[in-house]
Amino acid sequence: MTHILQSLARGPPERSRIMKGGRLFSNLLAQRGWHIGADLLVEARLQAQRLAFRGLTLRGVAGEARLVDIVSRQLSVLGLPPSLVGERLWIELQVEKGSLVANKRLGSILRAHRRAGTQVIAVSDTTLPTEGVSELIQHFHGPELVDRVYSSADHGLTKRDGGLFLAVGQAENVSLRRIVHIGDDLLADVQTPSAKGITVYHARRSAYRRYLRSANGALTEAGRFARGRARAAKVTTPFDDNAISFGRHVFGPIVTQFCLLIWLYAVEAEAGHKPCLLFCARGGVAIREAFERVLAKLCLPLGVRRENIMISRLVAARAALLARSHSAIEELDREFRGSVFADVAMALGGRTYELPKEWHQPFRAQSFVILLYGNSGAEVLADIEKQNALFTRHFKQLTDDSDRIILCDTGLYGSTQRLLGSAFPDVRVS
Repeated sequence: MTHILQSLARGPPERSRIMKGGRLFSNLLAQRGWHIGADLLVEARLQAQRLAFRGLTLRGVAGEARLVDIVSRQLSVLGLPPSLVGERLWIELQVEKGSLVANKRLGSILRAHRRAGTQVIAVSDTTLPTEGVSELIQHFHGPELVDRVYSSADHGLTKRDGGLFLAVGQAENVSLRRIVHIGDDLLADVQTPSAKGITVYHARRSAYRRYLRSANGALTEAGRFARGRARAAKVTTPFDDNAISFGRHVFGPIVTQFCLLIWLYAVEAEAGHKPCLLFCARGGVAIREAFERVLAKLCLPLGVRRENIMISRLVAARAALLARSHSAIEELDREFRGSVFADVAMALGGRTYELPKEWHQPFRAQSFVILLYGNSGAEVLADIEKQNALFTRHFKQLTDDSDRIILCDTGLYGSTQRLLGSAFPDVRVS
């Protein structure tokens, strides 16, 4: 029989551990001549981590983000050299060693079973590599507690979705029904493995520990918020009352932060797709100008294709309308509220038409579609199709063989994204 275990009890919540790691990393950087506050390091780490996990959603996989990738991107956005990755990972392990608590009772039981001939396998949903998990187990339990370790980060599979259990069973050449799994997470350690025929033992955490972790997390976040308020209160206006100074000291950092988020998002998308960044004219073209400058200034690598696209909501609405998309109806209702059918026909078709009297009634999108595809709308429909054919050619030339389109634009509602997603269902538009 094979045991899969979780032999380390959870310590403080993740945010608290990340904050501690940020302070240690800030001290290390100060010794090397880089003075970066712990809160800034933490914020960059959290952004990289959020987008790493969002990248999994982009790729449509239920895998695990890797800490080495998260740290590498954190360093990149801060302009720090990649040579620091190893030291930052070492700090992570030291924080874990100071935060986790060994489950001595479970360790003794498992050691006894292993001496009796049972294989003991450690399986962990974690961003840490296998070597890191092994080091933690040896730190708390000494050598020879487990036969092998499987980390979700290294295998790109998790206990939560069950893929890691299947991989372990296959690698160990053992039926899942001959496995006993021990863990404290209701989904990952009980429900998912149980559904796959694995015998499970739920090592519940005490209510006291749950409350303590929640309180610790709340205090950590409150401390970060208070420090941010205190820093803001100390700031004096560093710019003169003119546009150039305001741009340099206020608007510039905001735009740079936005560009860094685009970079993080694109890098994650690049991992599992052939994405294309489309900067929508007009506002998106200005974003691209800033984006390319930030990449060059910080030496950020990005192989993703970047193009400017000539588009408006009206152009995108034509494409979605011809696809009979409900998103087009919603957009037309919002855009042309208070108009008449003939006005909308002229806007979409590109010229003035001699239309019968029913086209001069107040505009309602559903009724417009009926008119457009009726006999009286044939001329308008032909012009819309002609206009859309030109746009489709433009769109296909820009995107080529890309299977994921990332729009960069100014706007509030994301309507262009929805319309293009409806018009071109064979590509993912975000």
